[in-house]
Amino acid sequence: MKKLYKYTVLRQDGTVQVLPPCEKKEFRGAGGLYDLLDCGTIEIIPKVYYKPTGRFTLYGDEEGRFNDENHTNPHFEVIIDMFGQRCDVVGDIVKEEVYHAQ
Repeated sequence: MKKLYKYTVLRQDGTVQVLPPCEKKEFRGAGGLYDLLDCGTIEIIPKVYYKPTGRFTLYGDEEGRFNDENHTNPHFEVIIDMFGQRCDVVGDIVKEEVYHAQ
């Protein structure tokens, strides 16, 4: 039996979209992570922006800050760095975790 994954899109408008369980998504190709995020470069979102509950990885558009249509994603903490600068997560984020049937 193949391992299945659960993908959840944490949208910047505050909504959550849970996708059907599937095999692990590739970064490239139809339906891959680049398609889901509508981007060309992906970064892993650091744990400083959320409280981990379980094992999962969060992916976002590495250049999302340069897209005028993106804004702060309300699913994540806003951090103030040592220089008083605001650091936040922008745009839609994809959460990848192993699927466990209920």
